[in-house]
Amino acid sequence: MTPSEEILYKYWGFKSFRPLQSEIIDSVLEGRDTLALLPTGGGKSICFQVPALMFPGLCLVVSPLIALMKDQVINLRKKGIKAEALISGMPRREMNVILDNAAFGKLKFLYVSPERLKDDYFQAKFAEMKLGMIAVDEAHCISQWGYDFRPHYLEIADVRTIHPKVPVLALTATARKKVIGDIQERLKFKKKNLFQKSFYRSNLSYMVFEEQDKYGRLLNILNKKQGSAIVYMRSRKGCMKLASFLKERKISAEAYHAGLDSKVRNERQAKWIDDKIRVMVATNAFGMGIDKPDVRVVVHLELPDSLESYFQEAGRAGRDEEEAFAVMLFEQHDIKLLKERLESRYPTPDMIRRVYEALGNYFQLPEGGGEGAEFEFDIQTFCKRFDLKVNAVYPSLKELEREAYIDLLDDPKLSSRVQVLASKRDIYNHQEKRAQDGEVLQVVLRNHTSVFNHPVKIREEKLASKIGMKQAEFERRLLQMHKLGLVDYTAQSRFPRILYPNSRIKINNLQIDAKGIRSRKKEDQKRCVEIINYVESDYCRSALLLKYFGERIGKKCGTCDHCIREKSKSRKSKLLMRDQIEEELREPSVLKELVRKLDFNEDALYAEVRSMVDEGLILYDELQDRISKK
Repeated sequence: MTPSEEILYKYWGFKSFRPLQSEIIDSVLEGRDTLALLPTGGGKSICFQVPALMFPGLCLVVSPLIALMKDQVINLRKKGIKAEALISGMPRREMNVILDNAAFGKLKFLYVSPERLKDDYFQAKFAEMKLGMIAVDEAHCISQWGYDFRPHYLEIADVRTIHPKVPVLALTATARKKVIGDIQERLKFKKKNLFQKSFYRSNLSYMVFEEQDKYGRLLNILNKKQGSAIVYMRSRKGCMKLASFLKERKISAEAYHAGLDSKVRNERQAKWIDDKIRVMVATNAFGMGIDKPDVRVVVHLELPDSLESYFQEAGRAGRDEEEAFAVMLFEQHDIKLLKERLESRYPTPDMIRRVYEALGNYFQLPEGGGEGAEFEFDIQTFCKRFDLKVNAVYPSLKELEREAYIDLLDDPKLSSRVQVLASKRDIYNHQEKRAQDGEVLQVVLRNHTSVFNHPVKIREEKLASKIGMKQAEFERRLLQMHKLGLVDYTAQSRFPRILYPNSRIKINNLQIDAKGIRSRKKEDQKRCVEIINYVESDYCRSALLLKYFGERIGKKCGTCDHCIREKSKSRKSKLLMRDQIEEELREPSVLKELVRKLDFNEDALYAEVRSMVDEGLILYDELQDRISKK
């Protein structure tokens, strides 16, 4: 076994790598900047985790996917590998502890969201770290030509200058030729270096059907094709409605979306992976990093925004290389909705300014103040107060975040955290005065012994029940002690939060990149056209996808809805041809005369005559060039 295979076997139990994994790992171990383009399910995490364990020092992993970061940290810890994640919305004290541990060499993997990279304290500590490599997940996010451009990714090139000799491994599942070049340029690759696996999936049949009765067609699909399934929808309400519909018809199904409590999401995901739930009806919040190889069918009931996202979601079917299906159901109204969604994603500069001004007033921030301030944000209340629409406000917030005027922390389900700040003597004195506060502190201390050293995650409901106290009272007492400076307490929020990285500025000084907005909108319009062309095209679906991603089109797949229709037409054409040949052969005929009489392709006719002769259905006299019935 090679050293990398030994690591693979030791921690993952596999004796060999999947295609391209070994070559990518070797490239990184040689110290080369590397871009790996592997379709969904291609084992991207192995490509950086294995070489990271072979390098001395830390592996910095940049990812925009909070849930995926959490899952990978948990899985690494289960293997005895020290890993942490810095995510948006994490209390400053907790982040500082993690960064200190990374600088002291106590971690092997540090996952960070791209927003953290610009933080001064992060950069100061990053300079102290002994670094082995940098891994950039979802690398297409760095390209303005990519379908999910995130400006914070541009910070990666800056942090590279702190450790210029360390290799970068960039990973993505989907990228076109223009994006591939842009990724390598923006990450400051010393030399272009691409490893790309083919997008062709021989076991996956792509199907597209125009259908008004989508629920009925979906039932038909699920009844015909047994096994695990994912059904993608755009709205949370739609997910819940369809899951109920399926359960009423004795098909085990659950809804999955970002609005669910994290505990509920995790439970449903675990049941689906263990085959206790057959169908997961989900928004695109579901699927990233989930390793379930035996998904037999993925169905899209609404049009996705791009072929990149469609290919990634559809590709979650059939990772075990067994037969699987990716089905898209659409109607003409869906095309209209797709175009309307695109328009709503790009607010005008005037709307962005209006939202920024309203935010400052909503949070009662003075101009020139508020740097570092963080607020809970109830978008419904905000819209009502300032007479704005949610579908105009949310994209405006995203644009303000792109311009670094705010940070939108739209994952409100971070656990509650607490750290004891006071000395043990002060804690004792406080307990003497307020006995119930003492009970709260003691139950926290008993269950979290490191609470004096760094913030710890707590579940108020569980701790309160241990001392016979109501959860609301438990939280109120923690909040009181927070105000007194005895503890640092951050309660779990039901709402997203908005952070001001800099002070509020005058509205006239707000700089909006209108040209950039127009450019991104133009690229999105092209993607919209590609999706519409894909569903309306009368051509092999697999070939269309391969062409979109820049691969040469070989033979047609033979298994998509188009190819199946073509085969059916061909069979009918052959039957018709044979019927007419037999009709003409009531009397023997010269072959050339027969071909001239019949209205079919000449080559096809000659081929069919040969087949009928070989099958013994007709006779052919080669000397006279005559054919006759047997």
